[in-house]
Amino acid sequence: MELKKRRLLIRADANTSIGHGHIMRMIALAQAWKNKGGDVSFLCVNIPKGLEDRLRSEGCRVYRMSPGTEVGTSGDSSETGSIAEEYDAEAIVLDGYGFTLKYVQQLKSTFAGQIIGMADSMPTQEMLSTLDLCIYPCLAMSLPHESFEEKLLYGREYVLIREEFKESKVKGRKSYLEGKDISAKNLLVCMGGSDPHNVTDSILRLLGSFQHQLPKCLNIRVIAGASNPHVSKLQKRMKDLGGQLNCELMQAVDDMPDQLNWANLVICAAGGMVWESLFFDKNTAVVAIVENQLSFYHELIENQLCEGLGVALIPSSGDHLNGVQLFQWILSDETTRSLNSICSETGVDGEGPNRISKQIVAMIES
Repeated sequence: MELKKRRLLIRADANTSIGHGHIMRMIALAQAWKNKGGDVSFLCVNIPKGLEDRLRSEGCRVYRMSPGTEVGTSGDSSETGSIAEEYDAEAIVLDGYGFTLKYVQQLKSTFAGQIIGMADSMPTQEMLSTLDLCIYPCLAMSLPHESFEEKLLYGREYVLIREEFKESKVKGRKSYLEGKDISAKNLLVCMGGSDPHNVTDSILRLLGSFQHQLPKCLNIRVIAGASNPHVSKLQKRMKDLGGQLNCELMQAVDDMPDQLNWANLVICAAGGMVWESLFFDKNTAVVAIVENQLSFYHELIENQLCEGLGVALIPSSGDHLNGVQLFQWILSDETTRSLNSICSETGVDGEGPNRISKQIVAMIES
């Protein structure tokens, strides 16, 4: 399927408050689109410079909204439509929580092309009827109602995994088969690009409280995202733990697939990184750090795909984390998942971006 420079505009944002997840998963779609010869641009109100540089390194143009534009407003939708027309886009993909039904309706009045929405929960019937296509990567394997089928890409097969993860997973499996790092317990802790309430520190505090009971072979690697506002506090915490635990702090890494290959235990927020960790067959524990993660958090636990460590939605709510559960999970013998478990358990094969691209093209050409 050759796209012959078909143009896709992606409207998404990233900052300390919302993290980087929306743009990072859209990079996966951009990669698939460009690999087929298409052209991709991003339109943002908020985006850190480092992430903007990443988009440009992927060969994407980055448009910035006019100063003062607020996400999800009529000004946002109007300017999005205008830039899409200027760019000659055939479709717009919206990924963010500010893109309401009213926003989509206003955008349709100014943009003649296709409008696609990313969803993290089941969209309403009215939203589905307004969008041309909705993408909802989720754990469920079948549609809740047949009437949704025409406009909804639903389920695990549409999870967005970036190219670098697929490439690195092959390397990681080779290392596993060669017998490397099987005896060590390597624990990776990452709450995403931001972690506004410093849940990372709460986890480190819990680990410190169990320092004498934790296995000597436990190596802890903490990753603070590029927009994490608590790095100085984490540095202090790491210094306090330095003589007690074998731990290190890394900031704004650009090799997350390699970090997952290093780990056999992963603690992360109940967001996009969960899919990446499960794609790598890692024994994963999750924390819900923002309200919109609650539904996914409970689904993961109910489906026995992850260990649930608790909910920490507001500052200082780390006390809601289950320290005993954390301790028992680390001591568990199940430090590495079956090499062949990914298809049978999670159904995430890394082909989601290609499937979505194919569906968008089919919609444009119909």
